[in-house]
Amino acid sequence: MGSAPVDGSGQATFSISSLGAGSHSITASYSGDTTFSASSSLVSQTVFPANSTTSLTSTPSASTYGQSITFTSNVSPQYGGSATGSIAFYDGNSLMTTVALTANAASASISTLSSGSHSISAVYSGDANVNVSTSGTLAESVAKALTHTSVAGSPNPAPFGANVTFTATITPAGGGSASGTVLFRLGTIPVGTVAVVGNVASLSTSSLLQGTNVIKANYSGNANFQISAASTNEVVKAATTTAITSSNSSITYGDSVTLQATVTGGTPTNAEKVTFKNGSATLGTVGLNGGVATLTTSSLPVGNLNLSAVYVGDSFNSTSAGSTSETVGNAATSVSLSSAQAAPGQAITLTATVSANSGSAISIGTVTFKEGTKTLGTAKLVGGAANMSLRLLRGLIPSR
Repeated sequence: MGSAPVDGSGQATFSISSLGAGSHSITASYSGDTTFSASSSLVSQTVFPANSTTSLTSTPSASTYGQSITFTSNVSPQYGGSATGSIAFYDGNSLMTTVALTANAASASISTLSSGSHSISAVYSGDANVNVSTSGTLAESVAKALTHTSVAGSPNPAPFGANVTFTATITPAGGGSASGTVLFRLGTIPVGTVAVVGNVASLSTSSLLQGTNVIKANYSGNANFQISAASTNEVVKAATTTAITSSNSSITYGDSVTLQATVTGGTPTNAEKVTFKNGSATLGTVGLNGGVATLTTSSLPVGNLNLSAVYVGDSFNSTSAGSTSETVGNAATSVSLSSAQAAPGQAITLTATVSANSGSAISIGTVTFKEGTKTLGTAKLVGGAANMSLRLLRGLIPSR
């Protein structure tokens, strides 16, 4: 262990603090000198484990449910030195976790404490040389976590009498799974109470009123989560039917036809509109008058047409549409041919004027000119007329 000189009184003193706890046989051996011979003596020395003090702190001392709290414990042996072993952290009598000491300290981060007041303590396990010790009780306050509630209806808007499902979603501020119930209300009238499962509660109803319904969802909260609420506007529209008729379902190109749309069901007003269409092309938009909208047109193209009338609806009435078939045939035409008399070999100009039976000129297409069965040529219509110049080798072409 060590040596020490003998003083004038024949004594040698030696101090040591590294003996472990237990029983030790200590021998003192005198080396002797030129006058005195060597000698030795044996003594039994008992070393008891040192007492210890354990402290405990937390950061933060007040928290919210789900928030991580760090508990730190320090062990101080009675006479200094290093302590080994571990610290057990307790919430009341419930063990939270055990952490090994490092440099006489141990820390644990805990995020599972329920809301309310907790008595936290740290128990040092002790080791061969340092006795067990327990910290004082640390008061830790955990508040309920905030929650956010959202609610939505599907479908929205919905037809009157349809089943609408409202879904409330509870989102805890620090995450986690919320339990409890959600009370759904139509304005101030309770509709139903549903348990929260997986942070969601859903309720279906077909008892909504026509128009805008204010739906409220109130989350009850629980031991760890605060209450919260939300609302949504659910629009319920009356069903409508739109029918379309034609004053003449088979016409000739250029003829005038009157289309009539009749909207039934719901409560459409004269301020609302009906759009008439040929396929995807809009023919016109007309306001309702007593539930009826009328459009007269003479611009329908040739062909077998699918005409439709679309009522756009409003906050109280759903949109609807109807369709009808319309056949538009080719318009009859007439050709007037004129020319100037000329001698054989002289250049002349033939003019063909094409018009519809309605009297309007036709400016699209071509005219083929013939002498008997012989084709003289083809010319494009321009401004309702086609012109062709040629020289005749014989005879005259009379005016027509």
